[in-house]
Amino acid sequence: MTVYAFSTENWKRAEDEVKALMFLFQSYLNNYSKRADSENIKVKFLGDKKALSKAMQKSMEECVERTKNNTGVTFNIAINYGGRDEIVKAMKKIATEYKGGKIELEQINEEAISKELYTKDEPDPDLVIRTSGEMRLSNFLPWQSVYSELLFVEKNWPDFTEEDFRTYAPDLLITIGQNVVSKRVKQFLRKAKPLQHWHIDEYWQPDTYYALTQKIETKAEIFFSKLLKSINLEPRPFFNLWDVLKDKKDAKHEEFLNKAPFSD
Repeated sequence: MTVYAFSTENWKRAEDEVKALMFLFQSYLNNYSKRADSENIKVKFLGDKKALSKAMQKSMEECVERTKNNTGVTFNIAINYGGRDEIVKAMKKIATEYKGGKIELEQINEEAISKELYTKDEPDPDLVIRTSGEMRLSNFLPWQSVYSELLFVEKNWPDFTEEDFRTYAPDLLITIGQNVVSKRVKQFLRKAKPLQHWHIDEYWQPDTYYALTQKIETKAEIFFSKLLKSINLEPRPFFNLWDVLKDKKDAKHEEFLNKAPFSD
């Protein structure tokens, strides 16, 4: 999970306002690091720390060090962060490596750029919630959020409650879940070698696609049931397509499905 605490553009605000925000943030951070550690949360920071005060940088470093071995949720705090600035810095690093002969031009691709971002080794966000009624992302994770679901709400962030999330959560979780399943299936199909007697275009026949999604039915439903229960919502069917091939025991399907890497 990532929160946008302070953007690179926020320095343009009144000096007194910036000082007050920094004071509040540092006071909160000193207390929150203890809570995060007790709840097994790993805290990371996105953004350019050099412009922050030495005291602030010390508090951030202590929080990261205290929680670095936690195995629960990774909580990213974007402070002095700007999405365009992040991409520019990444490209400068890559350009330097290219100029120094450390990488070839053909090696500069999406994966290479992602590895130079603050969020390297982290999955892209499934959902971006934008509060305050604005219909824009305001330079927040532009590279990472290109395929994210976007939720725009009228409330300001401090007023956005758990109850508000419960209002939107069911439909959003279903949509996100379907996208995750679709992505996993498509990733597998791109790598799969055609089986004997099959042509690649046959992979996309509806019954084959549903059979692939059926392969992860149990784990998907367990996961989303737990997720809905965690926010006090009744479990609901994740898909209504699982019965399509329930009685189908075609050998070709069995052979194909057994090769699908959906065990996790």
